[in-house]
Amino acid sequence: MVHIISFIVAALFIWCCRKALKSCPAAFYIGAAILSALAIFVDSSALPEFVNKYIFAIFTSGSLAAALWCAVMWIGALPKGSRLMKELMPIRGELSIFTTVLTIGHCVNRGVDYIIRTFTESVSVLRILAVAVMILLLVIMLPLTVISVKKVRRKMDARKWKRIQCWAYLMYLLLYVHVLLAIMKSSMLGRVDCIIGVILYSVAFLVYLIVKIESSHKKINAALRHSITVCAAIIFAVIGVVIVISNHPTASNGDLDDSDITDSVEFVSNWNDGVYTADADGYDGKISAVVTIEGGRITSIEAKTREQDQWFFEQAGATIIDEIIKSQNTEVDVVAGSTYSSKGLMDAVAKALEQAEIVE
Repeated sequence: MVHIISFIVAALFIWCCRKALKSCPAAFYIGAAILSALAIFVDSSALPEFVNKYIFAIFTSGSLAAALWCAVMWIGALPKGSRLMKELMPIRGELSIFTTVLTIGHCVNRGVDYIIRTFTESVSVLRILAVAVMILLLVIMLPLTVISVKKVRRKMDARKWKRIQCWAYLMYLLLYVHVLLAIMKSSMLGRVDCIIGVILYSVAFLVYLIVKIESSHKKINAALRHSITVCAAIIFAVIGVVIVISNHPTASNGDLDDSDITDSVEFVSNWNDGVYTADADGYDGKISAVVTIEGGRITSIEAKTREQDQWFFEQAGATIIDEIIKSQNTEVDVVAGSTYSSKGLMDAVAKALEQAEIVE
C-alpha cells in the first residue's frame, strides 16, 4: 500500500506544485530538508498506527523518493512537443534537487543503522548489498544534483554538462537495483505490498528502458536495440515468475538460521513479581517488551517496536508472545520470514526476565 500511495502522492505533488516549484524552489528544498529531519529523528512508534504506516512510512522507507525519481526519469522520455513535456521539463532540475534531499533523509535514517549493524552483528547478504548500492547511488546522485543548480549549470559548458548528466542513467539503474534488494525478499515471502512495489518499480524502470532504447534508433544498431528490449522484457518476466512460485513463509527467511539465535535465559520458576521493561535490536530498530510477573510466572507481555518496517514485528509478535507465556521460556521457535524481529522480541523479554531473577 505504501508504494501505491507514494506514486499517487508523487504524481499529485508534481502536477499541483509544478509552478510553485519553479518560481520558489528554495521553499521546497527547505520543506524537503524538514521532512528528512523528521524521518531521521522522530520516533515512529510514538505516532498513531495509521499515520506511521501510511503517511510517515513513505518518507522513512524512501518509497516517495523512489517514486519521484521515477518521475524525473520519465520526464526525460516524454514525447517532444507534448503537453506533459512542456509542463514538466522546466521543473526537472528543481524536482531532482528536491528529491535528492528526501533521498538523503532516507539514506541517513536507514543507512547509518544498517552500516553499524553490518559491523556489529550478523546481517543478511541482501542487506549488505542494498547498503553498498545505496552508497554508490549517493556518490553519483550528489554531484549530478549539484550541477542541476541553476547557478552552477550556467557556469558549465553545455556539452560537458550533458556528458556528465549521462551518469543519470547509471543512477536510475542503481536505484532500481536498490529497490529490488530492499523489498524482493519480502515479496518472495508473500507480502502483498512489497509484491506491488516490485511490480510498480519494474514496470516504471523496464518500460522506461524499452522506450529509451526504441527512441534511440538513430544512435543504436537495430539488432542491439531489440536485444536490449527483449532482455528487459525477460527480466520483468523472471521477476514475476519468482514472485509467483516463491514459497510463502514456510521456512526461515535466510537472515539467520535457528542456530544463529543467541541463547536466551533459561527457565526460572522463582522470578520476583513485578513489571519489567527491556529493549533489544529487532529487524531495523529497537523492540521494547514489558513483562508482568505474578506468582513467579509470566502472565503478560506487551511489546512495541521502533522498527521502520513493522510488518516483520507484527508477524513475529502474533506467535512469539503466546509461545513464551505458554512455555514460560524465551527459547521458542522463531517465526519464519521474521527472524530478526523474532530474535529481538525474545531478547527483549529475556533481558526483562534477567531483571526479575531472585538473587540468592
